[in-house]
Amino acid sequence: MKKFFLGFFLIIAIKLLGQQIPNSDFESWSGSNSADGWTCAIYPSGVTINTAQRTNDSHSGNYAAKLVTQTVLTGDVVPGMIMLGQLDLDQLEPTGGIPFTAKPSAFEVYLKFNQQANDSLVVFCELTRYDSVSHQTITLGGSYFVYDQQIDDYTLFLFPIYYVEEGQPDTINIGFFSSNMQPHPGSTLWVDDLQLLYGNYLLPPQANNPKNVTIKGFEASWVGSPYTKKYYLDVAKDNLFTDFLQGYENKDVGDTDKIYVNLPPDIDVDEVYYRVRADYDTVISENSNVISVPVVKPPTLFTPDNISTTTFTARWEKNNLVTKYIFDLSEDSLFHTFVDPYFVYFTPDTSIQIVGLDRNTTYYYRARAMYYGGYKSNPSDTMKVTTAFTDAKRPFQFFILENQVLIYCSEDMLNSTYEMYNVNGRLLEKGKITDRFTYIDYNSIGLLLFKFYTPDGQVIKRKVAKYDISK
Repeated sequence: MKKFFLGFFLIIAIKLLGQQIPNSDFESWSGSNSADGWTCAIYPSGVTINTAQRTNDSHSGNYAAKLVTQTVLTGDVVPGMIMLGQLDLDQLEPTGGIPFTAKPSAFEVYLKFNQQANDSLVVFCELTRYDSVSHQTITLGGSYFVYDQQIDDYTLFLFPIYYVEEGQPDTINIGFFSSNMQPHPGSTLWVDDLQLLYGNYLLPPQANNPKNVTIKGFEASWVGSPYTKKYYLDVAKDNLFTDFLQGYENKDVGDTDKIYVNLPPDIDVDEVYYRVRADYDTVISENSNVISVPVVKPPTLFTPDNISTTTFTARWEKNNLVTKYIFDLSEDSLFHTFVDPYFVYFTPDTSIQIVGLDRNTTYYYRARAMYYGGYKSNPSDTMKVTTAFTDAKRPFQFFILENQVLIYCSEDMLNSTYEMYNVNGRLLEKGKITDRFTYIDYNSIGLLLFKFYTPDGQVIKRKVAKYDISK
């Protein structure tokens, strides 16, 4: 059960009680399948199909009504249902009801719903009057509600009753269904403690999650009432609505259920918030629920580091609203081609170590942010990086042994040639490095000069002091 629903149907004015429905707490039953005063079965072709049953899994008291969508012998799937009137099997519409002359403004009921697949529960109320002149039944008002989410525990729902015609009713019909137009077997609805209310109940809109969220803005939408004259929208930088976006404080959006909100290009927050109010001609409703919207911004890239001949580390600024980042790497600044596997490469981290690159090669990379709700940002600015010409950890290292000099080289320096000179500049030895460990015999002490000619023609000079380690 979504938490917003508990506070969704807000009551304006004091709760007043008047004429009530008999057996509205479902405590009185004539057998396990017949709640007194309620229709709990249908009779297609003379066959009885029980559509409700008594259960002691109640909100209060001993019993409640349990409605289960079932597959019957004909193979049809029949919703569980209970109502004050009857079901017209030809039109598949409720009809009739019980005598009733008051004009309630809302009703409340406790519901619990075990949803199968994407099934929906249905609640309806209709107040009618028979017109003896036209010999027709006139609908004065009512309420209709469909809900498509699980309700794990008994939850109080309040439904306003809207009137479209003047006059006093003579009949009321209220019904509950465990499935909607495409019923799924096993969907179960529990109903208990129905109560009619009298007073002024004005329903605030129900704000929806945003759509089409981009760096420029988003589409705000809401579920309202056909009896609403127009709506007012607030958009703010904080959820207390003390810092409004310019032009979006009490904005009159007219009689519509959606509007595109433009965000300023220099907005300095990670989230904005919106809410809506309904204008019922003479009274403004309470605020709707508050919806947060991420400000979808491209990641801010930091300068790459840990650059070597075959690797580097890309980094970017953390955003707590982002679920993952999308990384692209290319040797083309326009990203016409990509370096495998860094094409739409997903990572939850704010840094990634790139490996397996070519030495002394220029690469370009960018990142996008994916926010909660699946919203994607535009690509970040493009960052350029060139891998090292030689290993960042010195291409050649020396270890002095008793009668030898050990040369350790990085892998990309293999096949280099070397020349070893003494302090007077006399060539002592030359050769080729074919292994990462090269041993050169040398029994004297003193300063040595090495010249390395790398495979790409670079000349690297190193001085090595060979001391007498026996002292």
